[in-house]
Amino acid sequence: MPRFKLYRERQLIREYTFDEGPILIGRSPDNQIVIDHESVSRKHAQIIRKGSAWVVEKLPGRNPLVVNSNVCSFRVISHRDKIEVWKYVIEYVEDAATGPALTETGPSAAAPQSAPSSADVASKLDAIDGMSTASLSMAEFVAIHGRNRDLMKAHLRWIDADRKEQICQLGKEGCVIGTGVACNVRITGGMMGISRYAKVSPDGEHFVIESLSKLVVVQINGAPLKGSRRLEDGDEIRIAKVRIEFRQSL
Repeated sequence: MPRFKLYRERQLIREYTFDEGPILIGRSPDNQIVIDHESVSRKHAQIIRKGSAWVVEKLPGRNPLVVNSNVCSFRVISHRDKIEVWKYVIEYVEDAATGPALTETGPSAAAPQSAPSSADVASKLDAIDGMSTASLSMAEFVAIHGRNRDLMKAHLRWIDADRKEQICQLGKEGCVIGTGVACNVRITGGMMGISRYAKVSPDGEHFVIESLSKLVVVQINGAPLKGSRRLEDGDEIRIAKVRIEFRQSL
């Protein structure tokens, strides 16, 4: 039976176990996981069962859903994934037989990822079916995309501050690049006081990038971006020292 461990600033507060969903998260007292602080939405997110997988998804409201430091609309969660809500962390822990035990002094560090099995991929495909935006690990992304090349029409790839490769799947809502917590692609560097640098939005069958600040230089293939332009497969977006690659498909 999976467990959900609630931490605040690395201090374990409570541990929950649930057989079924939905598991509501927020400050309202009728939620299954209550985080009683005014900075948290009354109904922040919910965790539901989709086949054999667990999925966390954002509920309507201005506060973003952040999983493993990435903003997303929903995510199929795996062992030791961390849902971040203000200064709290909810860590998803599968049965003890599936992975190493966690420390009681704080959420454990991320374990090295191995390629998912065909059964894992199938369950994640079932969970993702009908949803428009996903946050996936690189191994999950490659495995799922290999099974269903129509799953993703476009995505952004970059290396984060921890030197790990990240992927942002582009859906109908597009994505924002910047340093702010609500940005889909969170990067380091840039200019202090400015949190949103550029936005990638759908335009028919294509995607368009536009600059959101006149003070931050956004480059496309080495040339400064002026206004907006359509992205082509393989284009390189550069902001400060971060390089982001746009791919139409694998």
